[in-house]
Amino acid sequence: MNKYKNFLHCDLKGRNILITGASGNLGTEYAKFLSYLGANLILTDINISKLKENFKGKVNVKLFKLDVSNYKDWQKLYLKLKSNKIFVDTLINNAGYTNHSKKENFSKDFFKLDEKSINEVFKVNVFGVLYGCKIFGKDMCLKKKGVIINIASMYALQSPKHHLYKNTNISAPITYAASKSSVISITKYLGTLMAAKKVRVNSICPGGIQDKTHKKLWLKRFGDNNPSGRMGETSELLNTIIYLINEKSSYNNGSNIIIDGGWSAW
Repeated sequence: MNKYKNFLHCDLKGRNILITGASGNLGTEYAKFLSYLGANLILTDINISKLKENFKGKVNVKLFKLDVSNYKDWQKLYLKLKSNKIFVDTLINNAGYTNHSKKENFSKDFFKLDEKSINEVFKVNVFGVLYGCKIFGKDMCLKKKGVIINIASMYALQSPKHHLYKNTNISAPITYAASKSSVISITKYLGTLMAAKKVRVNSICPGGIQDKTHKKLWLKRFGDNNPSGRMGETSELLNTIIYLINEKSSYNNGSNIIIDGGWSAW
């Protein structure tokens, strides 16, 4: 049975799509779906071993180790692709510093934050997005063709409900919220800057996405505070991804699409 048969479809043959953070839950789901639709994929992650485990041997898939917080890594990747005459027409800035990155530093409370902890989050969630947009967006503007999708968060829009996190294995530090707010700002700025060059820049704000690490207490609390009564699934972002990639969404630019089950409506 084809798991993607009920999703939006379009022919992506000939499209070159670069995804950062492609070994994570969301990145893996995006990659599998876009590959199914025929796209040529450039999958990147700092965890290259997991990328190889998930995608090695797949047709039309190229794998690269990339630390999005390192500008030189971005430059090297760009030059490698250019030397092979690969023009990236779609960039999905998906890599993010979250609970699954380095929990010890990520989860420090506000009054215990140190300079290193703050910088680590912003280097990935903000600088990583800026670097990718700058290096690959330039060619898009020159060719007057391109799509950039930045992955933000529901906490880019509103504060977490702090009491929900007590005695759970989940946290939502101020650095995460502040950095993801910046992603939306970057999206609006570049969307308006690049529009004249026929390049569209949009962002997506996912709500909480369930994975195997979540405890029952957290799932219950989240569900009780969401109109939909549950967390989201990775597959529930796919229709929005394909919509924004498709040229039929050509009037969507500088926009932010919220997919949170109604969380932000309450």
